[in-house]
Amino acid sequence: MLKFTEEPDFGKPEEETTLSTATAPTPAPTPAGKCSLPLEPANDTSVSPADGYRFGTVAGSRQEYGANSGRIKMKYEFSLEFKTSAEEGILFYVGDDRHIDFIALYLKGGKVHYGFNCGSGAALIVGEKAYHDGQWHSVVFNRTHTNGNLIIDSEVVGVNSSKGATKSINVLSPYYVGGISPNISNEAKFNIKNVNGSFIGCLRNVQLNSKNLGDLRHSIGVIPCSNKVEPGVFFAHTGGQIIAHPSFRVGVVIDIKLDIRPRKTSGILLSVHGRRDFLLLQMVNGVLKFSVDNGKGAISAEYTPPHEHYFCDGHWHTIQAVKSKNVVTLSVDKTSVEPGIGIPGSSSTDTRDSLIIGDFNRTLHQRRLRGLQTREFYVGCIRNVFINEEEQKLDASQVRGNVMVSVCPTT
Repeated sequence: MLKFTEEPDFGKPEEETTLSTATAPTPAPTPAGKCSLPLEPANDTSVSPADGYRFGTVAGSRQEYGANSGRIKMKYEFSLEFKTSAEEGILFYVGDDRHIDFIALYLKGGKVHYGFNCGSGAALIVGEKAYHDGQWHSVVFNRTHTNGNLIIDSEVVGVNSSKGATKSINVLSPYYVGGISPNISNEAKFNIKNVNGSFIGCLRNVQLNSKNLGDLRHSIGVIPCSNKVEPGVFFAHTGGQIIAHPSFRVGVVIDIKLDIRPRKTSGILLSVHGRRDFLLLQMVNGVLKFSVDNGKGAISAEYTPPHEHYFCDGHWHTIQAVKSKNVVTLSVDKTSVEPGIGIPGSSSTDTRDSLIIGDFNRTLHQRRLRGLQTREFYVGCIRNVFINEEEQKLDASQVRGNVMVSVCPTT
């Protein structure tokens, strides 16, 4: 899925390619007896290394380069291009072993921050505009002795000088691009204003003094910057889950909303269990089932579509599942089904385990969980998850297994 056979290299391509904002293609009609989209997304044959690379789809996403740090002691000029819709993320970082001397470029509040320290005091330059607009932007961040400049889209947006008389910077490789190693996050956090997440978006043409940055040593969670994606979370066919809440109590009332675009007809969408009580949203052979147990037996509502492959037709489908005391309701694309009504007198769903989006924890639960009618992985995309009208932030730190956050393939 979205792979190159060669290692990513951020050298300047001979011919620069500018990508337009992606528009999801209209899915082909669902073939009779099968889903519209393949189980595993098709490779985008139109994408090339000149289009850049996408970061932030997994926890710890980054690249690490080895470079001769002697080239930057007295002066340097780094440059790169980025595009993102995220407000925060690390674009570039390198420091010494104590992270006193450092060079950092990152986004915070959508604004580009450039910081450096020659050892006697840090300098910080912040652009005035926000650049998380999904368009490509060029950045040059340079320094001569104690004086630094930040240039965005060919415009000088700020200058500043580090304090003290020290004029040289002494840093050690690796040079981090798109994120940093978890091993240095505590030491580096002051230099990057607590922005410890990987950059979510695409980078290209990362250079030092108009040359390749150096030798690529490690590449973690970096894929080609295909234009055939859209916002969301993708669950692969090998299985994965997002721990939305480590311990969750459903209680008396819960309102769940989410959009799905599956690639198969069965799979677990959302679940949470207690000792006896549970809440489950699952697809079983094309039928969407919402089940809750308050301790006196399961209460269920089902949406049976016109045909088994209705949900996997390549389009997004909006689901709303509501539990209020002993009544459950379910709607798909604003069409409601007959509610499920349980035994009066038991109104609270007393769960305590993790609220999981996607597959259940198979290591923890070796036996069949109560209410479970399928053990198949959910495969496909999910977006716009709301619980009790609060949007759920789904990021890479919550992922277990093969889940790609921030983008959904459209092929």
